[in-house]
Amino acid sequence: NPIGGVVTYPEIAENMIIRNNVVWNVNTTNPQGSRAGIRLFTQLAMNTGDPLLNQLRPSVTDYLTRGDKIVNNTVLMNDDGLTTAGMIVGIGVQASASAVVKNNAVALLDVDAGEISPAYACMFYEGKLPKEGGLMSDYNAFYYPSKVGAAVYRFVEVDDNFNILDGAATTSNAMYASLNQWQSWTNSDMNSVFGDFTDDFIYTGVEPNQKLRINLAPQPPLGSILNNRGQRLVDVEYDIDNNVRGPAGQRYDIGAFE
Repeated sequence: NPIGGVVTYPEIAENMIIRNNVVWNVNTTNPQGSRAGIRLFTQLAMNTGDPLLNQLRPSVTDYLTRGDKIVNNTVLMNDDGLTTAGMIVGIGVQASASAVVKNNAVALLDVDAGEISPAYACMFYEGKLPKEGGLMSDYNAFYYPSKVGAAVYRFVEVDDNFNILDGAATTSNAMYASLNQWQSWTNSDMNSVFGDFTDDFIYTGVEPNQKLRINLAPQPPLGSILNNRGQRLVDVEYDIDNNVRGPAGQRYDIGAFE
């Protein structure tokens, strides 16, 4: 700045909207590699010498993205056949001020990660407590098979200067193993649900031209936890296939499909 002081760009809110995506088969051939279906974060420092802290420390600790929304996405983290030491995360949010995460369907299906992965969770969130101006998350659907060491939420709490207050220990990977634990501690995701919705889907076509869609044959899934359980959102009028969301004033379906 020629007149002195510091100017940080961008000067306006980023307002990133990640919506109507279907994510599956995110794989790695490196057992130390980390995977995420959707991950919102700023540049990482990557110089701590600790594999987990390398994923937590941003290069610029006083900058947060603003106005971010991750809404109506479907994420399936499949089993890659490796015993993974890296992070496996459905949706990750870091260094974002009051990000909105709603109407997402997230399932963890990798069975060889829980014991050794520093973060194996449907949601990985680093920031302030939701009730203190942090993440705004609700109306989501989460699932992982029993006895895989996974968590619904992996939460790393930080202060205004991005100093880590809690959750950085590798042994904290199942900090909020159940949705009830997360709801009780944070008063967040009060309308979210946990249950197996993966049988609702079918793979059509052949890779690399494959699609993941709702199985409509012989009829749409009955009693699905995704059906009409989401919130109506002005930012999402159509689904991934351009179908109108929430016809006749109904609540939205959770995930990328209506």
